[in-house]
Amino acid sequence: MKTIDKIYDTIMTAFNAVRKPLMPISAALIAGGSITRPGLSALMIASNIIRRQSEAGAYFGPLKDGSANVSEAMERIRVEEIVKAIKEDMKVEIAIPPGGISITGTGNALGIPAINITGTNINPVHGDGIAR
Repeated sequence: MKTIDKIYDTIMTAFNAVRKPLMPISAALIAGGSITRPGLSALMIASNIIRRQSEAGAYFGPLKDGSANVSEAMERIRVEEIVKAIKEDMKVEIAIPPGGISITGTGNALGIPAINITGTNINPVHGDGIAR
């Protein structure tokens, strides 16, 4: 058993060494691009997969005897469960590094004349999000 684990660890180390992280997307592109995204649809994903089955040589549509195509029904169930897990179980976390938030403005406290305020976060900031 230890030999299998060692082989697995060696293979995973090799894969991880080759795989480079994605380039970050600018905040402006994310903010602008996210507005037009329709969100995940299990029905649309399953339909696209079923429509393309013939590319892999799989039979498309009802079977020759007229019965339902079980593989198409399973594809829809499979995709519905994957999308459900992404929407309900996936967690999105963000971290804003020190200096990532700038604050500029004027302030007035306790009757003291207005003063200019300039600052930035000195600690990392944590945030959560929802996959949609």
